Amino acid sequence: MDEISLAADKVTNSIVRTLEFAMFNIEDDEDFVSMMKEKSRVMISRMAACELEGEEIMKCLDKTKTHQSSTVFKEEFLKAVEKITVDTSDTRRVREFERFLENFDKKVLPTTTSDEGMTVTGDIQRTDPFTKKSLVHPVRNRKCNHVYDKDSLMNVIKMNPRVRCPYVGCTNKDFLRMADVEEDFALKFTLQNADTEEIEEND
Repeated sequence: MDEISLAADKVTNSIVRTLEFAMFNIEDDEDFVSMMKEKSRVMISRMAACELEGEEIMKCLDKTKTHQSSTVFKEEFLKAVEKITVDTSDTRRVREFERFLENFDKKVLPTTTSDEGMTVTGDIQRTDPFTKKSLVHPVRNRKCNHVYDKDSLMNVIKMNPRVRCPYVGCTNKDFLRMADVEEDFALKFTLQNADTEEIEEND
C-alpha cells in the first residue's frame, strides 16, 4: 500500500471513530449527526479522489519518462496530467463508507438464535463460530447473513480455502471468501455499547 493510501486509511479510521462517538453520545442531536455525516462524505470523497489522481499521475509519468529531452518530457507530462479526470463514486473507499453509513443509520441487528451454537445476549451475537471467542471485528456474510470475527475468518480461509459457513443449517454452500463479507458496524457498535453498559452496572 502506498503512502497516500496509508494516510487516507488513517483519516478514514478517524472519521469512523468520530461518527461512533456521535452515535453513542450525541445521537439525540439529529442536526449535528447529519452535518457530521455529510462532512465525512465530502472528506472521504476527497481522499478517494487524491488516491485516484495519484495513480493517474504515476501512469502519466510512466508513459512520458522515456523521453530523453527534459523539455519534451515536461511538455508531454503536463499535457497528460491536464487530461486527468476521476470519478470517486465507485471506489472501494467510498463504497465501504456508504455501507458504514447504512449500518450507522439502521442501528438494528438481526436475531441470532442460540441453537446455532453462538453465545447471545438478547439479540446480540457475541462470539465467533470458529474460535468461540468474543467478536472483536465482526463481519457479515452477504450470501447467508451469518457473522464471523474478521481475523478468525482470515486465518481459517488461509488454512483451508475450501471451508464453508459453520452455522448449523446454513443453506449457503459456497466456500467462504473475504470478498463475500463486509464489516458489520451495527453489531460492533451494539457490542461496544453493551460492554459499556455492563461496566457501568458493575461499578
